[in-house]
Amino acid sequence: MLEKKATGRETIGTYKAVLDGTAVSYTLKRGPRCRHARLEVSRETGLTAIIPRRYDMKKLPAFLAANKRWIVYALKKYSTPPSPKARPSVPANTVPYLGSYIEMVRDGDSLSPVRLEGEKLVVSSTLCRNGLLAPALTEWYRREAGRLIGEKVGSTSERLGLTYRRIALKEMRTRWGSCSVKGNLNFNWKLVLMPEPVIDYVVVHELTHLREMNHGKKFWKLVEKECPDWRERRKWLTKNGREYVAAFERSLA
Repeated sequence: MLEKKATGRETIGTYKAVLDGTAVSYTLKRGPRCRHARLEVSRETGLTAIIPRRYDMKKLPAFLAANKRWIVYALKKYSTPPSPKARPSVPANTVPYLGSYIEMVRDGDSLSPVRLEGEKLVVSSTLCRNGLLAPALTEWYRREAGRLIGEKVGSTSERLGLTYRRIALKEMRTRWGSCSVKGNLNFNWKLVLMPEPVIDYVVVHELTHLREMNHGKKFWKLVEKECPDWRERRKWLTKNGREYVAAFERSLA
């Protein structure tokens, strides 16, 4: 009996093939939108061959043989458990700001509860004694994010000839920014923890949605025109963004 998954694929069965002298098990499925035979390998399910509904099964052995090197390589890669990633060492008594870790020092009972002096973030000792450090730090970072992102959106939109409705800073757990169909721009205020080139990329990304409300080829061409190395900036954000946020949250504890 065929098993039909939520994806619409039908599982035909599990089979074996000998590729480069290695016996390989694979799951054979039919895909309703599949136009050509293709392969998938994952750590959880192993090798899966997906074929169209009217596929000539006599062609399957030749298809597998033609891709044997890739299959053997991919299965070997996914059979090795990933090595645990060590948390990057963060200097003590520091907080992230614009892609760097800056020293946080305590001052006397200053009238300014949190202020930036050179490469140091100075906080009033009163905040620490009264348990008010976390809200004061958060307020300072949000204010800095509003100032910096506002300036970048203003200058970039003017240069690109774009008009937006309003800017809002939000607490986003899974996104760095968004753009509504009404032209409202939303940004995660924790972007202020990241390097400025990364913030610039997110600003360009969301402003570009004022022209293209999708992530199609035309959208990415427009992004690349303004930000040629957007891939590297996005990669940095994906790889390091959550660690910077975690470091900031640890400083509030």
